[in-house]
Amino acid sequence: MYIADHMISEGKGNIIEVDHVGKTYRSRENEYIAVKDISIKVRAGEAVAVLGPSGSGKTTLLDMIGTLDSPTKGMILIDGVDVSTLSDDQLSVIRNEKIGFVFQSYNLVPYLSAVENVLLPVTVKGNGEEHRERAMVLLREVGLGGKAEKKPTELSGGEQQRVAIVRALINKPQILLADEPTGNLDSKTSDEILNLLRRISKENNTTVLVVTHDPELASLFDRRIYIRDGMVEKEIRVKK
Repeated sequence: MYIADHMISEGKGNIIEVDHVGKTYRSRENEYIAVKDISIKVRAGEAVAVLGPSGSGKTTLLDMIGTLDSPTKGMILIDGVDVSTLSDDQLSVIRNEKIGFVFQSYNLVPYLSAVENVLLPVTVKGNGEEHRERAMVLLREVGLGGKAEKKPTELSGGEQQRVAIVRALINKPQILLADEPTGNLDSKTSDEILNLLRRISKENNTTVLVVTHDPELASLFDRRIYIRDGMVEKEIRVKK
C-alpha cells in the first residue's frame, strides 16, 4: 500500500517521553490542576490508547504532547528534543512536520471539497500536483476515492472523520494524535475508525496516541494507559 511504501523510520526508540509533567491553570481567584504528575514513554510505531473519566487530564496531556499547550512542570521530549526549549517558530515546524492531529469535531472547511480539505496543511509548500496525487491515493485507501470532490455536508460522519485522518497524514507525520476521534460516531463506525488508526500505525510505523472513552475499542491498540485525577492509574499492554 502507498502508506507502507513511505515509512518514516524503522527505529523502535522512544519518540515521546513525558517526564513528571504537570499542568496547572491559574486565575486571580482560582487554581485548577489539570495534570498532576504524569510520566510515560511511547516507542516509535507504537499504538497507544489513553483512557480515563471526564476531567482526568487526557486532553490536556494530548495537547501538551502535541505542543498546543505547555506544561507547568516537567519535561516533554519529542523525538529526543525537549520541546520546552524551542521557540514558537520551531514548535510550528514540529507540529507541521512531525505531528498530525485528529479531533472529535472534524474541523473540515465546509466550502472545500474532501481533497481540498486534505491539502490544507500543504498549500504553502508548493508541489501541488505531487501532494494532490498523494491525497487522492490516501483517500482511495480509506474508501473515499469516489468522494474526493464532495463537500463535508455531502459526507457521513464517519466519512468526514476519514477525511480528517487523511488530512493529518498528508505531511507524513511520525506521530498521530487523536482526541476522542469516534465521539460523534455510532459503534460500528467507531470500530472502523479505530481499526483504521491501528492499521495506519502498523503499516506506516507511525506512532498513534488516541484518547478514547471506550475500553473495548481501546483493546485494539498495543497498550492502554488509564489516567485518573491527573496521574497514570495503570497501564495494560495488549497481547497480540
